[in-house]
Amino acid sequence: MNNEQARGPKHKLAVVRLRGDVGTDRSVIETLKILGLRKINSYKFLPDTSIVRGMLQKCNPVITWGEVDEGFEKGFDNIKLKPPKGGFASFHHSHPRGDLGYRGDKIKALVEKMSKV
Repeated sequence: MNNEQARGPKHKLAVVRLRGDVGTDRSVIETLKILGLRKINSYKFLPDTSIVRGMLQKCNPVITWGEVDEGFEKGFDNIKLKPPKGGFASFHHSHPRGDLGYRGDKIKALVEKMSKV
């Protein structure tokens, strides 16, 4: 049994880019391009594999991400995300003190909040 099979039911990873390129390491910018996250507030639903998780860990200072169920992504086709009403907590700290990095299933609430502005 490989690492992807050990995680159980099918999940996707929701990824939202929160910061721009200024002051960001070039290797992180290249990884974001590979992931398809070229602009601030862009988002993707990616497969939950160890390779993708490694790429997301590298990009933690620029993105937030977490697991969502397979059906969650269907309601977000062609929707443009905007900053949430009330703003973000902080771009200088990781979740839960700030908004960057891994946030588990709480990513659903953020994506919904950013899509309904």
